[in-house]
Amino acid sequence: MTDNVLEMPDVHMGYARAREILRNTRDYELDTIDAAFEVLIYSPRKEDQLLCEAAVDAMWAVPRPNIAIIIVVTCFMTVAAVSLIAILSELIK
Repeated sequence: MTDNVLEMPDVHMGYARAREILRNTRDYELDTIDAAFEVLIYSPRKEDQLLCEAAVDAMWAVPRPNIAIIIVVTCFMTVAAVSLIAILSELIK
């Protein structure tokens, strides 16, 4: 039963280190972020609770599309539309 369960690494960190990790979640591995949550979730400071909530919101937010992705999708749709028009025009002749 416990074969599929991964154990968390033994990480001992202070409040300051945990705050720094949750402010910059993109720079750290998920195990380190989990350990930072474990430290700050029991902090008596309200700011730490808000930081945990903000980090969760940032990690689970839907990514905004990049302008390059929009351009590539638009170009693909344009090529597909022109190709379909060319095929249909050959069929109609």
